[in-house]
Amino acid sequence: MVRIKMCGITSIEDAEKAVSLGVDFLGFVFTESPRQIAARQAEAIRKSIVGQIKIVGVFANVSCEEDILAVSNLVPLDFIQIHGPWTNGKKIEPQKIIRAVRVKPDMSWEALREYPDFYALLFDTYSKTLMGGTGRAFDWPLLENVPKDRRVILAGGLTPENIFKAVSTVQPYGVDVSSGIEKTPGRKDHEKMECFVKEVRRAKVEH
Repeated sequence: MVRIKMCGITSIEDAEKAVSLGVDFLGFVFTESPRQIAARQAEAIRKSIVGQIKIVGVFANVSCEEDILAVSNLVPLDFIQIHGPWTNGKKIEPQKIIRAVRVKPDMSWEALREYPDFYALLFDTYSKTLMGGTGRAFDWPLLENVPKDRRVILAGGLTPENIFKAVSTVQPYGVDVSSGIEKTPGRKDHEKMECFVKEVRRAKVEH
Protein backbone atom coordinates (compact mmCIF):
# COMPACT_ATOMS: atom_id res chain seq x y z
CA MET A 1 0.00 0.00 0.00
CA VAL A 2 1.27 3.45 -0.93
CA ARG A 3 1.71 5.77 2.03
CA ILE A 4 0.11 9.20 1.76
CA LYS A 5 1.54 12.40 3.21
CA MET A 6 -0.56 15.55 3.18
CA CYS A 7 1.65 18.55 3.75
CA GLY A 8 1.16 22.21 4.56
CA ILE A 9 -1.47 21.53 7.21
CA THR A 10 -2.47 24.70 9.06
CA SER A 11 -5.86 23.94 10.61
CA ILE A 12 -7.45 21.43 12.96
CA GLU A 13 -10.26 20.82 10.44
CA ASP A 14 -7.86 19.80 7.68
CA ALA A 15 -5.84 17.62 10.03
CA GLU A 16 -8.96 15.82 11.27
CA LYS A 17 -10.12 15.28 7.69
CA ALA A 18 -6.78 13.72 6.76
CA VAL A 19 -6.99 11.41 9.77
CA SER A 20 -10.52 10.36 8.85
CA LEU A 21 -9.30 9.43 5.35
CA GLY A 22 -6.60 7.16 6.72
CA VAL A 23 -3.69 9.34 5.61
CA ASP A 24 -0.33 8.09 6.93
CA PHE A 25 1.61 11.35 7.46
CA LEU A 26 0.76 14.98 8.19
CA GLY A 27 3.31 17.64 7.30
CA PHE A 28 3.83 20.90 9.19
CA VAL A 29 5.98 23.48 7.39
CA PHE A 30 8.30 25.32 9.78
CA THR A 31 10.12 27.33 7.12
CA GLU A 32 9.25 30.38 5.02
CA SER A 33 6.26 29.44 2.89
CA PRO A 34 2.60 30.41 2.29
CA ARG A 35 1.93 27.28 4.37
CA GLN A 36 4.29 28.09 7.22
CA ILE A 37 2.96 27.36 10.69
CA ALA A 38 4.14 28.45 14.12
CA ALA A 39 5.28 25.72 16.48
CA ARG A 40 2.59 26.62 19.04
CA GLN A 41 -0.13 26.36 16.40
CA ALA A 42 1.22 23.00 15.22
CA GLU A 43 1.30 21.82 18.83
CA ALA A 44 -2.40 22.67 19.23
CA ILE A 45 -3.32 20.79 16.05
CA ARG A 46 -1.19 17.82 17.09
CA LYS A 47 -2.96 17.61 20.45
CA SER A 48 -6.38 17.70 18.78
CA ILE A 49 -5.74 14.68 16.58
CA VAL A 50 -7.38 11.42 17.59
CA GLY A 51 -6.02 8.44 15.69
CA GLN A 52 -2.81 6.94 14.39
CA ILE A 53 -0.92 9.26 12.09
CA LYS A 54 2.74 10.23 11.82
CA ILE A 55 3.78 13.88 12.10
CA VAL A 56 6.48 15.30 9.82
CA GLY A 57 8.21 18.63 10.44
CA VAL A 58 9.43 20.31 7.26
CA PHE A 59 12.57 22.47 7.42
CA ALA A 60 14.74 24.19 4.79
CA ASN A 61 18.30 25.57 4.78
CA VAL A 62 18.98 24.54 8.35
CA SER A 63 22.27 25.97 9.58
CA CYS A 64 21.80 24.84 13.16
CA GLU A 65 20.36 21.49 14.15
CA GLU A 66 19.32 23.02 17.48
CA ASP A 67 16.60 24.93 15.62
CA ILE A 68 14.99 21.65 14.62
CA LEU A 69 15.36 20.20 18.08
CA ALA A 70 13.73 23.27 19.64
CA VAL A 71 10.62 22.75 17.49
CA SER A 72 10.53 18.98 18.02
CA ASN A 73 10.70 19.49 21.79
CA LEU A 74 7.47 21.47 21.56
CA VAL A 75 5.73 19.52 18.79
CA PRO A 76 6.47 15.79 18.95
CA LEU A 77 7.71 14.96 15.45
CA ASP A 78 7.94 11.41 14.14
CA PHE A 79 10.02 12.49 11.15
CA ILE A 80 12.12 15.47 10.07
CA GLN A 81 11.92 16.45 6.38
CA ILE A 82 14.93 18.48 5.26
CA HIS A 83 15.24 20.60 2.13
CA GLY A 84 18.44 22.26 0.97
CA PRO A 85 21.77 22.53 2.81
CA TRP A 86 21.91 21.66 6.46
CA THR A 87 24.47 21.07 9.17
CA ASN A 88 24.31 17.49 10.40
CA GLY A 89 25.07 17.63 14.09
CA LYS A 90 24.24 13.93 14.40
CA LYS A 91 21.68 14.65 17.12
CA ILE A 92 18.80 13.44 14.97
CA GLU A 93 18.59 9.73 14.25
CA PRO A 94 19.05 9.06 10.50
CA GLN A 95 15.94 6.87 10.48
CA LYS A 96 13.88 9.92 11.47
CA ILE A 97 15.05 11.94 8.46
CA ILE A 98 13.23 12.31 5.16
CA ARG A 99 15.73 13.92 2.79
CA ALA A 100 14.27 16.04 -0.01
CA VAL A 101 15.97 15.77 -3.40
CA ARG A 102 15.15 18.26 -6.16
CA VAL A 103 14.99 16.52 -9.52
CA LYS A 104 16.27 17.97 -12.78
CA PRO A 105 17.18 16.14 -16.01
CA ASP A 106 20.96 16.53 -15.65
CA MET A 107 21.22 15.82 -11.93
CA SER A 108 23.90 13.53 -10.56
CA TRP A 109 22.34 10.45 -9.03
CA GLU A 110 25.68 9.62 -7.42
CA ALA A 111 24.84 12.28 -4.82
CA LEU A 112 22.28 9.89 -3.34
CA ARG A 113 25.15 7.93 -1.86
CA GLU A 114 25.44 10.74 0.70
CA TYR A 115 22.12 9.67 2.21
CA PRO A 116 22.52 5.98 2.99
CA ASP A 117 20.67 5.65 6.27
CA PHE A 118 17.77 8.06 6.01
CA TYR A 119 14.20 6.83 6.41
CA ALA A 120 13.24 7.93 2.91
CA LEU A 121 14.17 10.17 -0.01
CA LEU A 122 11.50 12.62 -1.12
CA PHE A 123 11.79 13.64 -4.76
CA ASP A 124 10.43 17.05 -5.71
CA THR A 125 10.67 19.29 -8.77
CA TYR A 126 13.80 21.43 -9.09
CA SER A 127 13.36 25.20 -8.88
CA LYS A 128 15.95 27.96 -8.83
CA THR A 129 13.95 29.91 -6.26
CA LEU A 130 11.98 27.39 -4.20
CA MET A 131 13.12 24.52 -2.01
CA GLY A 132 9.76 22.80 -2.42
CA GLY A 133 6.08 23.45 -2.97
CA THR A 134 6.49 24.33 -6.65
CA GLY A 135 3.20 22.76 -7.66
CA ARG A 136 4.93 21.40 -10.78
CA ALA A 137 5.60 17.79 -11.71
CA PHE A 138 8.90 16.48 -13.06
CA ASP A 139 9.63 13.65 -15.49
CA TRP A 140 8.68 10.68 -13.28
CA PRO A 141 10.63 8.01 -15.26
CA LEU A 142 13.84 9.73 -14.10
CA LEU A 143 13.34 7.94 -10.79
CA GLU A 144 14.31 4.68 -12.45
CA ASN A 145 17.86 5.75 -11.50
CA VAL A 146 17.14 5.56 -7.77
CA PRO A 147 18.59 2.48 -6.04
CA LYS A 148 15.84 -0.07 -5.48
CA ASP A 149 16.63 -0.39 -1.77
CA ARG A 150 15.63 3.22 -1.03
CA ARG A 151 12.19 4.29 0.09
CA VAL A 152 10.93 6.75 -2.54
CA ILE A 153 8.37 9.42 -1.67
CA LEU A 154 7.08 11.15 -4.79
CA ALA A 155 6.22 14.86 -4.60
CA GLY A 156 5.88 17.79 -6.98
CA GLY A 157 2.68 18.82 -8.74
CA LEU A 158 0.60 15.84 -7.64
CA THR A 159 -3.18 16.25 -7.96
CA PRO A 160 -6.28 14.04 -7.83
CA GLU A 161 -6.19 14.10 -11.64
CA ASN A 162 -2.63 12.80 -12.12
CA ILE A 163 -1.90 10.75 -9.00
CA PHE A 164 -3.17 7.45 -10.43
CA LYS A 165 -0.74 7.73 -13.35
CA ALA A 166 2.06 8.91 -11.05
CA VAL A 167 1.70 5.96 -8.70
CA SER A 168 1.35 3.49 -11.56
CA THR A 169 4.50 4.88 -13.23
CA VAL A 170 6.82 5.27 -10.23
CA GLN A 171 5.40 2.67 -7.83
CA PRO A 172 6.69 4.70 -4.87
CA TYR A 173 6.77 3.90 -1.19
CA GLY A 174 4.76 7.06 -0.61
CA VAL A 175 3.36 10.24 -2.14
CA ASP A 176 3.38 13.81 -0.83
CA VAL A 177 0.72 16.35 -1.75
CA SER A 178 0.12 19.94 -0.72
CA SER A 179 -1.02 22.53 -3.28
CA GLY A 180 -2.79 19.87 -5.35
CA ILE A 181 -5.49 19.47 -2.70
CA GLU A 182 -5.85 23.13 -1.69
CA LYS A 183 -8.51 25.75 -2.25
CA THR A 184 -6.14 28.48 -1.07
CA PRO A 185 -2.51 28.22 0.16
CA GLY A 186 -2.60 26.46 3.54
CA ARG A 187 -6.30 25.58 3.37
CA LYS A 188 -7.32 22.20 2.01
CA ASP A 189 -10.25 21.32 -0.22
CA HIS A 190 -11.85 18.34 1.50
CA GLU A 191 -13.40 16.99 -1.70
CA LYS A 192 -9.98 17.04 -3.36
CA MET A 193 -8.48 15.31 -0.33
CA GLU A 194 -11.06 12.52 -0.65
CA CYS A 195 -10.52 12.16 -4.39
CA PHE A 196 -6.73 12.10 -4.00
CA VAL A 197 -6.85 9.27 -1.46
CA LYS A 198 -9.34 7.34 -3.58
CA GLU A 199 -7.09 7.55 -6.65
CA VAL A 200 -3.99 6.49 -4.72
CA ARG A 201 -5.80 3.46 -3.35
CA ARG A 202 -7.05 2.60 -6.84
CA ALA A 203 -3.51 2.27 -8.16
CA LYS A 204 -1.96 -1.15 -7.67
CA VAL A 205 1.58 -1.10 -6.28
CA GLU A 206 3.74 -3.97 -5.19
CA HIS A 207 6.30 -3.61 -2.37
